[in-house]
Amino acid sequence: MWNDPNHNQAVHLPRRWRRFAIASAVTLAVLSLISCISVDMSNHARYYYWTLTRQTKRKGKKKSKSPPVPAESKKKKTKVKKGETVPAPAESTKNTKKKKAKTKQKKDTGKTRKESTATATAEEATGPELVMLLAFPFSGTNTLLHIVQSHAKKSMATNYGDAIETNFAGTVMRKYDSIPVDKARPGGPFKYKLEWPLPDEGGVLVKTHCSGHCLPGVRGCGVGALPPKLNMEQFYRSCFSATRYSVRHRRSFAEFYDSSRSKKAILLIRNPLDIAGARFQNWNEGRAPKDRVSFSKWCDDYDSKSTYMKWVYEGVKKGLSKKAMKVPCHGELYRIVKFYQNSLGLITFRERLGTEFNIHTVHFEDYDTDYEKTKDGVLEFANIKEKKGGKHYMRTRFDEFYSKREKAGAQKFMKTLIGGDEDLMKLLGKYME
Repeated sequence: MWNDPNHNQAVHLPRRWRRFAIASAVTLAVLSLISCISVDMSNHARYYYWTLTRQTKRKGKKKSKSPPVPAESKKKKTKVKKGETVPAPAESTKNTKKKKAKTKQKKDTGKTRKESTATATAEEATGPELVMLLAFPFSGTNTLLHIVQSHAKKSMATNYGDAIETNFAGTVMRKYDSIPVDKARPGGPFKYKLEWPLPDEGGVLVKTHCSGHCLPGVRGCGVGALPPKLNMEQFYRSCFSATRYSVRHRRSFAEFYDSSRSKKAILLIRNPLDIAGARFQNWNEGRAPKDRVSFSKWCDDYDSKSTYMKWVYEGVKKGLSKKAMKVPCHGELYRIVKFYQNSLGLITFRERLGTEFNIHTVHFEDYDTDYEKTKDGVLEFANIKEKKGGKHYMRTRFDEFYSKREKAGAQKFMKTLIGGDEDLMKLLGKYME
């Protein structure tokens, strides 16, 4: 407020001006305080540095001073003639005792090191042998695990510890702590069935989808996780990555365990058209009618989110992108083909690392043609003991969502993706006919 010279009355400032004046005064006070504190701290730091340097200089001078020479050492040095041997000075009893104690300590430490390595190797040997179950999502992974568990009466393992199977509620998400297969290694893999015990001997199947399978637009599915950007080293590492869930923290933790623990893998193969249909079936629970119209809309929705695939197709073969647009779920079929290609590449990748990696292939429809043979082959390869009982399995098909014309286009599209890869053609060739 101020006095107006014309009217001789007190005039009040507007609220905005008053607020601005108060804010400016407060900021000036805070800035002055900060500057004073910073100057004071800098002075303290300088003084502290000066005292430290002074103390170190003094210590150095004290150490450099040589000790006083004893009277015995001041004696005249005797000259030694050629050919004469000088007797070695007699060591004091204190020095000899110290040396003996040191040698004993070295021997003891050597023993403890040997014992620790022996215990470490013994710990590494504990637990069942890990047999990886490589499978693209919705290719029948859970079905194979159910068959093996019902015949072995033991729980198998999984890389996804946040999803555990129970007798009373089926698969339960994020309700129980992840139980590791080996207690000495809490980073995975984890127990798959809650009520059944893990095998003490032999092998155990480990469910893994590796990477390169997530649908675009889904949370956590970036371009780097898809096949065009995914290299062989990343794919290999993802096969041995796990998810550990903690009830106390109410969250999942990403874990990586030693890949050398596994020397075997079972590759589960299914018709790519069946996989695409099964994935749609899982998404379509109570959302839309289960027919070709809703399936084609679902495929168009996901294919529209992966527009970068046009450039990938053109890199494979010119003009392939135009043909791919006529195939429902062409992005999904591409991911499936690349998954099987990378899975076969694990053999050569492990050979480069200097370790063996054997793969046993199982086709999903083999349970219909010869159930006993396929079941026995899996149990024998994984070194799992069979007990009496066990459930039989009936296969379901989902390739009916494709018309005859769409099937022919999809088969031609996948043949061009496979190209001259003979090993991959042996796996998927029966689905191209």
